Amino acid sequence: MSDLYERQLALEETYSTDSIIRSQKQVLDAFAQGRASDMGSGRILIAKAFEAALPPYIERINAKDRGLSGKYLKLLRDLDPEVVVMAALRVVINDCAAPTVAFMQAVMRQIGKSIESESMIAAIMKLSPAYGNKTIQYLDSAGTTSVSHRYRTLLAGANNIGLGWEAWHQEERIGVAKVVLNVLYEHTGLFKWVQHVNDMYIIRPTDVLEKYLSEAVDSAKAGILLPPMLVPPTDWEGQFDGGYLTEWCRSLSPMCGVKTHTREQRQWMYKQLSSPEATPVRSAMNKAQGTPYRVNTEVLQVLREAVAMRVGILGLPSTAPAKKPDFPFPEGWLKDDATTQEMDQFNLWKRLMADWYTSEAKRVGRKAGILSKITELAKFKDEARLYFPTFIDWRGRMYFRSTIHPQLNDAVKGCLEFAEGKPLGEVGLHWLKVHVANSCGYDKHDDAIKAKWTEDNWELIRDFINNPLDVDAPEPDTAFTLLQAGLALQSALGLEDPESYVCHVPVAMDATCSGLQHSELCIQFPKC
Repeated sequence: MSDLYERQLALEETYSTDSIIRSQKQVLDAFAQGRASDMGSGRILIAKAFEAALPPYIERINAKDRGLSGKYLKLLRDLDPEVVVMAALRVVINDCAAPTVAFMQAVMRQIGKSIESESMIAAIMKLSPAYGNKTIQYLDSAGTTSVSHRYRTLLAGANNIGLGWEAWHQEERIGVAKVVLNVLYEHTGLFKWVQHVNDMYIIRPTDVLEKYLSEAVDSAKAGILLPPMLVPPTDWEGQFDGGYLTEWCRSLSPMCGVKTHTREQRQWMYKQLSSPEATPVRSAMNKAQGTPYRVNTEVLQVLREAVAMRVGILGLPSTAPAKKPDFPFPEGWLKDDATTQEMDQFNLWKRLMADWYTSEAKRVGRKAGILSKITELAKFKDEARLYFPTFIDWRGRMYFRSTIHPQLNDAVKGCLEFAEGKPLGEVGLHWLKVHVANSCGYDKHDDAIKAKWTEDNWELIRDFINNPLDVDAPEPDTAFTLLQAGLALQSALGLEDPESYVCHVPVAMDATCSGLQHSELCIQFPKC
């Protein structure tokens, strides 16, 4: 136990350190790559600055000016004010966050080129909406943050459709940039000009922006990953007294996930969680987190092979993106000349494209999630016992913490089983059959009917569990849960006495996490 205890301490230290380093590197890389404005804190700041700068900017470009500034105001009036202000804000925040020095002239050239790019987009969309949409889709999918790359792409596109775009002179870019920058400088309080070498000025963040940038780095702590435990978690005694061994991990994994707003509320909650009245709650949490699990290596191997096939079987996400909806009109179609029917088609296509982007984002996220879970499962596949610290939410619902645990997606559930098995007996064999039926999607009937259904369809089920990569799962969303339970049932039925089979399968039952709902049921039916 001593060896396991020392390994657990080292594991918690490694996970906390590696998580911080990884998360902070992601933030700093975003700064270096000009993506500070796309981060959470950056987006919040942009929204506030945008709200403050937009009205005075509109007032400025609509002012009468017959001098040189009037020329630049005319260029700006032809563009959507919201687009211009947002583009300039992104450049300002990204340059302030960058580790390299950003000189005033360079900042203005960037903003000017960004505004010219928006002017090109407007001209391209007016001449050829189809080509314009394709170009914007390419830029979005490429995820480029380079103002110059975006400009070159749009310029090439303008030439391809014969727009004959006359590039702005550097004087014009700097002129329009000055107009926008002056407004941002006066009304956002985000940046300042600091004299550098050779009487040249550089852009620097004000204290307000500096605070947000620092918070972005500090918030990397929120991305810390918590490992499973190799030893039983410490029994819960209060909000930060239980679960993991190290103080660092405990500070990030309190007993109750409720966020309170005042010191008084927090003190009240801490007192209640450690009170004698909360003993049944703590006991239930300790029982759950003290139950050991292990990795089912047979199911894990199937999971790894299924992912390696890259085609999205067994409910897994496909590696290849889905085909984009085809644009319904020929090249050169003009939105301004469209009929009512054509506009209906165009709007339908836009909705389909929005759905496509949403589904693709989900697919990419699920793919990354599955790969990370496989890595974690493989890391702990040889451990005899794994434990998962518990916590509750404001409803009293109980959950597990750690990178892997039995409440995650179907793939992870199928790969985790009880470390300590028990002979099935008559009742256990019945419930294993019920669990198999539920995992096949046959879950809307009485338990006796479910068990009988499993018996009647056993040949079909057995065909899948013995050939999971070649035979379609009865229910893809629970394919790995079925694989785990089906293999256990097959082993049991292969014995002379199936009830003597030592089973490790966690049998899922509905409403097991309902927390306060159970309490209400007990109040309503005290004799149950």
